[in-house]
Amino acid sequence: MGRSATEQKRDKRDRERLSTKEKEALVLSRTIVTALYHNDDAPLKRTMARTGIDGDRI
Repeated sequence: MGRSATEQKRDKRDRERLSTKEKEALVLSRTIVTALYHNDDAPLKRTMARTGIDGDRI
């Protein structure tokens, strides 16, 4: 089921209010989720190494 025009406009305004860092974080999270969905955790491991996160966190 699709979203109404009002809901789409509200979401667009919310996205426009985000800072650059928040927008980048959303894109990165979507990219990681997509990669994990396709059984490829290499992007996640690279991101964890780059940000200094070690080990699994649940």
